[in-house]
Amino acid sequence: MIEYITGVISALKQGVEGIAKVKSWWSDRQDVVHSQAQRMLMLFERHEIPRQQIVRILPPQFAIPMTAFSSADKLKAVLTPALLDWASETFCVSRAWLDGVQRHPHEPVHVYKRPQRMHAWLKERSAAVDGRTMLLHVLMEHSASDLQGASGAFVVVLEECFGEIDQRALSRYWVMSEGWHFDHQPCAMDLLCLMTIAESLNVTSCGHEVDRKFIKQFEEGGLLAPEFIDKGRRGCRIIEWVPASGDDAAMTPYHQTVWREARKRLIGVDLKDALWFDKSMRSGELHPPIQGNP
Repeated sequence: MIEYITGVISALKQGVEGIAKVKSWWSDRQDVVHSQAQRMLMLFERHEIPRQQIVRILPPQFAIPMTAFSSADKLKAVLTPALLDWASETFCVSRAWLDGVQRHPHEPVHVYKRPQRMHAWLKERSAAVDGRTMLLHVLMEHSASDLQGASGAFVVVLEECFGEIDQRALSRYWVMSEGWHFDHQPCAMDLLCLMTIAESLNVTSCGHEVDRKFIKQFEEGGLLAPEFIDKGRRGCRIIEWVPASGDDAAMTPYHQTVWREARKRLIGVDLKDALWFDKSMRSGELHPPIQGNP
């Protein structure tokens, strides 16, 4: 009998504790400041900055103790609009996402069919990093050594190193595409324009193969850019999609057509400097794009 009563008391105790945990969880879900604190901590973690090192990258105006970053409960007590603004600007994530009112953490840089904006924006970012590493990541379903073999959706992300901690680079990420697909030729042409401009500014392009489910998850706001890149596998050397000598004779007909159209677009908006490697540009000869369907 005593054992039975003890068992009932133990079960009741576990039930009460379970209800308390559910109540606490629901309370946290309703606490918008707690949610902001959780997103802040997730932001640092996804950028591989341990909680105990966060204070080392904070500007002097944020005199926040290290213990504040040990949990969302403690962080919410010192969270301020200024700190959220700093995190948004430093890591290039949406302030609305940190506030919990926007699903996607990244707001794309709108460069589609706008090569002049591509060039001006990349040139500005290149000057801002003052010689630190920048990489243009192209994450795609299927990569190939020639553009004709690439297929499916793809995402373009610019990685920009903004500092270091313990000789480890700290990076932020800019999303340069939105709904781009290799089956849509203007997207492929814009990609070659972007890669050409990037190369002229000493920004290297890197190709990654990534499962379609991760592309979808990223486009729906379920992944931050560094997480998304980590899901990829290094693909082919897409840097060769832009001919280093300007000689496109070795390209497949489709690749050659898209490249020549991209080149023509750059010349048409007076971005000849981006084609510094092209021998025909130096000699003043321009070759018309090939005719024919891809």
